[in-house]
Parts: sequence; structure tokens; C-alpha cells
Amino acid sequence: MMATVELTVWLRRVGGRTVRHPLPHQSQRAIRALVWADDVENLHLRVFGHLLLPTSHVDWRPQLMLETAEPGPVLTAALETQAGVLDKVDEARMRPYSLRFDLPEGTETETCFKLVESSYPGHKVPVCIPHEDFKLDSSGAGVGGSSGRSHVCESLAPAGGTNASAPALWAVVGPPRHVSSSRRWRSHYGQVAMRTAHFLSYHTAMGVSGLLLYTDAAARFYLRKHAALAPYLQSGQLRLITWDMPERGHPADEPHRRGGIRSIHGARPLGYNYDQALFASHALLGLSACGANLILLVTDMDEYLHMPSVGQPWPAPLADCLARTSASRSGQTVTARSLPRIPVLSSQAAGGQGGGRGSAGAVGSSEALRTHPLTLYDQRASRILMGEHGKMLVMPAAEVVAFFVHEGVPRHGAVAVVDSHCMALLHVTNFWRPRENGTSPATQHSRFGASRSSSAYVPFSWEGSPLAGLMGEAAAAFRRGT
Repeated sequence: MMATVELTVWLRRVGGRTVRHPLPHQSQRAIRALVWADDVENLHLRVFGHLLLPTSHVDWRPQLMLETAEPGPVLTAALETQAGVLDKVDEARMRPYSLRFDLPEGTETETCFKLVESSYPGHKVPVCIPHEDFKLDSSGAGVGGSSGRSHVCESLAPAGGTNASAPALWAVVGPPRHVSSSRRWRSHYGQVAMRTAHFLSYHTAMGVSGLLLYTDAAARFYLRKHAALAPYLQSGQLRLITWDMPERGHPADEPHRRGGIRSIHGARPLGYNYDQALFASHALLGLSACGANLILLVTDMDEYLHMPSVGQPWPAPLADCLARTSASRSGQTVTARSLPRIPVLSSQAAGGQGGGRGSAGAVGSSEALRTHPLTLYDQRASRILMGEHGKMLVMPAAEVVAFFVHEGVPRHGAVAVVDSHCMALLHVTNFWRPRENGTSPATQHSRFGASRSSSAYVPFSWEGSPLAGLMGEAAAAFRRGT
């Protein structure tokens, strides 16, 4: 079967002798590529509301070449998402292609190239790929520019203040689109701004360096104007990552077979978060140029990091409970960890809600935490979501590929599952809208689907959290006022 696909390609230069706190493989200079293919006859190929590749990785993959300036060579891409990698995950067609061009001697100083796919050898895309500069100067911390240099790694994880034993931890969250594409975007982004401020006030107290929030043009416009986010934007703890992917809404009854290619489980239309695999893979690609002094938590706005047994902020768990899984059974260094998720509810807010209510206090102030909506949450599900239902804490330097929401495969190092007593994510089930009241049958998510089952909620204690005192104080104050 013949089909025409449109390729979206992201490129990142990695490796070399200048990488700070490198992993052993990072001595090799390379250009890594993340590729997505869309069937131009069916832009709504999907599985359970998420984008789907037109074919399996085995049946077809892009044949990319990179032309260097004469008299340099033409480089051919090698595939990173090979069969051995894809065998470790399910639904591989949800996951983008990853490829790489190893740079031979004499090409390491090149900045500009021409990108070619073998199907159309005359269609060449000129690209200039910045060199990562690990010496942050006063010229800024962005990517590109006339200098051909970028300073992403040093701006997120300064080498002088971080290392492999005490890495900077950044959270990354996908586009905060409205679930039903509402035209009331002013009020929607006002709510997003408040929730983002609450997310940051909590997580910065937990030792997280900040949030990489993927945003479209409208989100950036409104979030930059909101007073609650101004301190976080000024401090650099909130970075709005440009992600101008469009919404892909369509009628639910639209046929899921067009152009000879069929969606999988296609009755559910593409959702507001249809591109979850892409934004997360984009972040992992972009930060794969950095060293072992940077860790990324791929999460959602309604998930809050909890470290019950440590009692101290990040990076304390690395030297404590996480140290027990610092090496796998095979002796490999653990470079990706699966965090369990624990659904939480509030008995003090109507319908168990409260995820986005309240006002955002000043950055870093105890008042910002004392009035935090999370202080009302005092119940947790008895069933802890592990493995395929968890979220990942990863070292991008390990070149994590074949990523979706809950899992990915590091090309270097091993994956470990974290004990919920060490670290977990609290999932605020009713963060955006009422979904669970603690008495009705809960939605139990299976692989990319959902079923109804009974799930009991039990009292939840903040004991062991560095915020335990503030949380308990706020809950007591709430009870006195009712």
C-alpha cells in the first residue's frame, strides 16, 4: 500500500568534550532527531484519543540524510527506536521515531546542514543546529541566535551548583488546553494561571527547580500577563516552552478508516491532550544534550510530588530511599524511575474538589503554602497505581526514547520502580472537574482504557512531608471556621 505522509522533525545536537557531568556515551558527538509522520489523508488517526502513526515502526521508517558543506560527507541517520526497544512498550504506533546522525571528525564544528528524506531527494530543508554552550554568559539563556550557540543546560542546571548526586529537578507539563475547546479562553487561562501558581508554590518548596510548561500562542499571551505568575516568570522557575501544535478536534462519529489506514480503538476522538507523546519526547530530546546533573519529571498539573519517608526536599531522596535502586540487578545505573501515583480526595470541599481554588500567595512564602488548596486533601485511594499507571522521573542524558505518558526506554542505563513510601505522585482526581467522590465506583484505568471498579478511600496523613506542619495547621484552621 502506498501513502503520502508529512514529516515533522525536531533536531538536537548532543555530546562532546564540553558536556558537564556527562554519562560515558556522551563523548560521542551526534545530532539526534525526533520524527512524527502524519497521513495527509487522515489527520485523525488515533488510539484512545491519542495520535497514531500511519504504519508500524517495522513496516516503514523515515530514511533521513544530512548534507554537510562541501567537501564534507552526507550523513545517514541510524534508527534509535529499533525492535529491541519497541518490544519493551505497548502500542508502539503511539510513539515517535528517534534517529541519530553520529558526527565524524571534521564535522563537529558545522552549524548548518540540509535535511533530506530519501523519498524526495530533491526536497532539501536547510537547518542550523546550535551548539550547546555550557558557559552561561550575559547574552541570555535561549536557543540559537546569530551566535549559533544555546545555553539551555546551564540555565536549567548550573554545573557549579548541581552534580550527579544532587541534580536539578524540573517538572514538564503538556499544553493546558481546555478539555472541550471552549471559546471562553480568557477565563480558562485565568484558571490555568492560578493552578500553575499553586503547582509551583508547592513544588519549589519540595526542592523542584521549576516547571517547563508547553504552551501555544494564546496560552503564552495570557499567562505572561497574569499577576500570580509574574514572580515565577521573573525568577525563571516557570519557563513557557513554545509549542504551537493546533487543536485536532473532530466529530466523535467520524469514520476512523480513511485513506486505507485504520485507527486502533478509534471510536474515541482525538482529545485535548492528543500530542502527549510528542511534547514529552520533545522535552527529552532537547535536554538529552545535558549531563547527569539534570532530572526531568514528566507529569501533569494535577499531580503533586510527595516524599513521605524522607521529610526533606529534593535531592534528599537520592541519598536516602532512592539510593536502594541506584543500580539495577544487571549492574547498570538507573537512569529512569517509575513513580507510583496515589489518587487523593478532600472531605472538606464539596464533591472532593478544591484543586484550583484559593488565591496564590507570594513565591516561597509560608502563606502561599498555608492557603494552598492541597491542604484540604485528607483522603487517598487504598489502591496505589504502579508501573504502567505511574509517571517517570528520568535523566534525559540517558536518551529516553519510545516515550508515552507513563513509560519510556532509556538507551543507556536501566529503569527501576520506586517504592511509594519513598516518592509518589499525588493525583488530585477532581483538579479540573468533578470525577470522583470517594463513594461511587472509581474509574480504574487499564492499558489506555478504563473500567469501573470498587476503590476504597482511607485517611491520608501528611506526616513525613516537609509541609506536614503547614498542611495540618491549615486543615485545623479550616475545621475551626466551619
